[in-house]
This record gives sequence, C-alpha cells and structure tokens, in this order.
Amino acid sequence: MKYKVGDKVKIRKDLGEEEIYGGIFATEAMCKKAGNIVTISKIVIPSKRYRIEEDRELWAWTDEMLEPVSPKGFVTEGAVVELRDGRRFVRINEYLMCQSGCAWLCKIEDLDEDLHRIAESHQTEIVSVHETNAPIMCELCEDENLELKWKREECKAMTIFEIEKELGYKVKIIGED
Repeated sequence: MKYKVGDKVKIRKDLGEEEIYGGIFATEAMCKKAGNIVTISKIVIPSKRYRIEEDRELWAWTDEMLEPVSPKGFVTEGAVVELRDGRRFVRINEYLMCQSGCAWLCKIEDLDEDLHRIAESHQTEIVSVHETNAPIMCELCEDENLELKWKREECKAMTIFEIEKELGYKVKIIGED
C-alpha cells in the first residue's frame, strides 16, 4: 500500500464511472470527487483498501484510484502560504498576493512542484500552506484563522555523535549515498 493514515492524496481526475480499479468499481458518487484532494482516514489491510475522511468512510478506495499530491497541489484558491522568512501571501486567481492585495509575490506558474520559485532573480521557498477561515480580508493570515494543510519537512543536520546518540549505538560512515 502506497499511503498511510493522515496522508493527503488526490483522486485521479480521469476516474471513470463503472471502471474497475484494483478490483473495485468506481461509482458515480466517487467519480464526482475526481481531482479532489482528500485525507486517508483508515487502511483496511486484508483487502488493500483505503477509507477517506471526505466521504465519511463510505466508499472503498484503492491505490489505482489515488495519486500523490505534490506540495503545489495544496495551493488552491484562497490558500495562505508562508515563506521561510515568515511573510504570508494569499492565492487569488493565479497570483500569490499580500493580504492587502496591493502587491504580489509571483504567479502560481512561477513555482515548481516543490514550491520553490523558478525565477533565477528571486529565491523564494514556501514552507507551509494553510486554509483560512477568516470572515474578513484583514484577518486572512492571522494564526487563529489558519488550518495547516502542508508543511515542508526539514532536513535535520546532525553530527556522527548525535546520530549515534539518537540510534543508541555506534555507526560507521561508508559513503555519501
């Protein structure tokens, strides 16, 4: 099985009604969710099926029906992104705009799938994506109105001593790969 509980996945856009995916028929109701990002809520091991939060675990889903979500997939209309320097921007149409809407950071097409800005002249790295439930524009980016949807996993720099302490035994480094 490719995914674990809590993973965000995308239901294939080309999911076909009455088609069979990993031994499961795709229903009309399932096909209406095609292209949506959903959350794995349960794994049924013997049958290799998933349940998702968004349909209240009604349908069984298979690996063949789902695909991984790139970080860029979380930057949907109205999403709030946070940069490494702490600044926040809101996706409005095809732009990342400051909260006031008077300036923009970049177009969505200028970001690669891992949320780095492609333009050589400006290095931008998005470290988290949030959904906002703010009732008014001036509160869009405030912490209490944000729900985390994606966060960059940071690489932890460690010395050999720290690695050994973490593992509980000595290690020998034999190469870079």
